[in-house]
Amino acid sequence: MGDDKVISLQSQNAPNDSLSALLREKASELLQAAINAECVELLAQYAQVRDLN
Repeated sequence: MGDDKVISLQSQNAPNDSLSALLREKASELLQAAINAECVELLAQYAQVRDLN
């Protein structure tokens, strides 16, 4: 059994081609924009609230 074939999972899940890198970058930007839009909407919804009591 000295001939084990261990493969790193990281190498299988993270292709290093430029298209995949571009897709990851743009997906990250879209997610950040969506989170920012939701935060702006939530803050606008409660802009007039001064105290919950």
